Amino acid sequence: SAAEIPGAIDDAQAKDQTEAMEQAEALAQRLHDLEQRLQEAAMAREEAISQTESDCARIVAAETEAATLCTAAKGEFADLEARIAAVECAEERAAAGAAESEAQEQTLQQTIGSLEGNLAAAESACASSVANAEVAERTSAAAMSELASFSQVTGELAEL
Repeated sequence: SAAEIPGAIDDAQAKDQTEAMEQAEALAQRLHDLEQRLQEAAMAREEAISQTESDCARIVAAETEAATLCTAAKGEFADLEARIAAVECAEERAAAGAAESEAQEQTLQQTIGSLEGNLAAAESACASSVANAEVAERTSAAAMSELASFSQVTGELAEL
């Protein structure tokens, strides 16, 4: 049959059409899935970009803070170096002052020694003067006694 041919053609066409429709539906579903995955990928990409921008902003802020801290640390280090230099200078001045004080103390000790020597000499001179005064007093008393005796002898001679 020839009568069956148009039906077979119709059946083949219907079958081809059904397969084409199924393929079209499968392609449409696949296209829909791909579009959905593409949207998810685009959203993930946007989220990643946003996260990266946020991370970059945090990195820049951290770098700025680190630079600020570094500048402050450099300032504190310079201040510390200046303080150390001042302490070293004060130590040098103190050492020089101690040496000067020691020299002054030695000079003072020498002066005290000299004054003690002068005092001993003055005490000795004073003792010598006292001794001389005592000798002079005794000599004077003896001379007065002799003068009195002489006056008495002279008075007795005058009476004679």
